[in-house]
Formats: sequence, C-alpha cells, structure tokens
Amino acid sequence: MVHFYVDKSKIPDFIKFDFLYDKLQIPTIGEAATPLTTSISQEAIRYPYSAIISADFSFPAQEFYAQPITTDRKLTIPTENVTTRSTITLIIQDPKNAVDIVNEFWDKLGGVINFLYLAGGAAVTWFVGRYLNKRNKK
Repeated sequence: MVHFYVDKSKIPDFIKFDFLYDKLQIPTIGEAATPLTTSISQEAIRYPYSAIISADFSFPAQEFYAQPITTDRKLTIPTENVTTRSTITLIIQDPKNAVDIVNEFWDKLGGVINFLYLAGGAAVTWFVGRYLNKRNKK
C-alpha cells in the first residue's frame, strides 16, 4: 500500500494539490501512478514555489517455509514502512492576455497560413497571366 500526500505547511493557501488516488495498492509489477492536479486561485502571488510530495509505502509481513516444510524452518520478513520524498517547483505566471493567445495561434498555424497565402497568390498570378496572354493573342 502507498499513500501520497503534499506537505502543505510551507505552501500558501492559494495553491491546492489533489491526487486522483491518494492511496493505492501496489500491483505485483511494483509500479503505481496517480495523476496530480494543481490549482491556483486568481489571488496567487506570482513567484516560484517548491512543494514536497511524499509517498509512504507499507510492506506487510511475509512468511516463507523452507523445504521440507516444517514449522521450525519458517522464515518471517517483518512489516516495513518506507517514506520517500520528491520536490516539485511551481512557477506561477500572469494569466494569458489577448496578445499571448494570438501569439500562440500564430506560432502553431502561421507557417501554414503563410504557405497557403503565397501558393494562392502564385496560382492567381499564373491564371491572370495566362488569361491576359490569351486575351492579347485575340
């Protein structure tokens, strides 16, 4: 069993952390993951913050018997609890304004729009040139 949590003692109240599953059973492959959602209120102070994410692992006791099976050849591994920590840094920035949104749009589609504009201009020029050549020949 693993229990995920964030140490909130050094984090302002306007930053919220939410694990989709804060307690998980570890499958036999030995790996487990859960999404972490971070939400920040509009009153947040624009500054980098560090948070400590912790995971408490609990390994239950296990018993094994050596061959041949007898009660005096029982091997017991005791319960073990392990805590591990990792740090995450959040950099809170100003919300996007209209210029930022247009900039992102142009970064993604500006090249395609420019290509279509130039190709269309070249095609129109070619067609007009052919039309004028035919008209002058008549």
